[in-house]
Amino acid sequence: MDYDDAFVAYINGNEVARANIIGTPPAYNSETIADHEALMYSGGNPERFMIANFNAILNEGENILT
Repeated sequence: MDYDDAFVAYINGNEVARANIIGTPPAYNSETIADHEALMYSGGNPERFMIANFNAILNEGENILT
């Protein structure tokens, strides 16, 4: 994931990854824990986030990442 400041990722409504933010769910106007800049635009690599038990949250057919 390449992100600027913070993110929370959901698959089919289940939180699967987050970085640099607090709150469950975080408020729409939450502050970040620290400054964080995206990396890919300057030649860097995105961060990896492992999704545990992904078979339990994936549906056969269509899945939605938000």
